[in-house]
Amino acid sequence: MADDKRKSIPPSLDQEIGKFDSTKLNKTEVVEKNSLPSVEAIAQEKTIQNIEAFDKGQLRPTKTEEKNPLPDAATIDQEKKGK
Repeated sequence: MADDKRKSIPPSLDQEIGKFDSTKLNKTEVVEKNSLPSVEAIAQEKTIQNIEAFDKGQLRPTKTEEKNPLPDAATIDQEKKGK
């Protein structure tokens, strides 16, 4: 697959990529800033907020209404004729 991508690169650009010296790049240290919580932290959150004890029966059912329906074919034809 890498060969397929390489074939689509113009030859002049391919030569420039071949000449690139990666030793001139600055060294960087990768630091993970947004790590996922541990299993213990998740378990503690569940007990603090009583998620497991929540009664779903207290929720009320809702009906979803489409407020901005798309126009049908007849409406589109009518708008085309009006322009």
